[in-house]
Amino acid sequence: MLDTLREAMEGIPVRLEAQVSLLLETVNSFFAAKGSNHRRLRECLQDFLDGLNHAKEPQVESCVSRYAEGYAKYFAPFMERHSYMMENYLVNHIFRAGFPFYNGPKLASNPLREYIFMCLEFSAIKGLLIGAAAHYRDAFSVEHVVKIVQSVVKALEHDCLVRRTINWEGLCDPISMAALLKN
Repeated sequence: MLDTLREAMEGIPVRLEAQVSLLLETVNSFFAAKGSNHRRLRECLQDFLDGLNHAKEPQVESCVSRYAEGYAKYFAPFMERHSYMMENYLVNHIFRAGFPFYNGPKLASNPLREYIFMCLEFSAIKGLLIGAAAHYRDAFSVEHVVKIVQSVVKALEHDCLVRRTINWEGLCDPISMAALLKN
């Protein structure tokens, strides 16, 4: 059974263009709507954009290339040395949210929505980390990871508007969700 699941997961394509497009759209929407709030998150988002060289080359193809390079050269090796960090984040999220039964506002009161929200939050954190790794290169550090995770969690989990604006039905497809998460 586990081998069958592993084979199915390996068959899901890596969709970097979709990941980068979604992240760029989200980052740009954030700056447009809430640019003055969440100072630390704004700094993290700017590091992401700088890592993708977005100001000089805003085309998605160029950003995808920098994203892939940042992942392969800086993010993946860093996470191999510090794999516990993302695992700790996920375990903390599960306990904090009372997963699979979210214990906060009734917006995501079913396990599927809470799982989708957790996956979206994880993919946003991972994407911002990859962009920051591309920006900081060899100087990418534990402090950058902590800052990004704390900033994203504070902004997403403490802002009820985020949960209301998510298209839950459009994200229920497991293939789409896996494409956001897989690198």
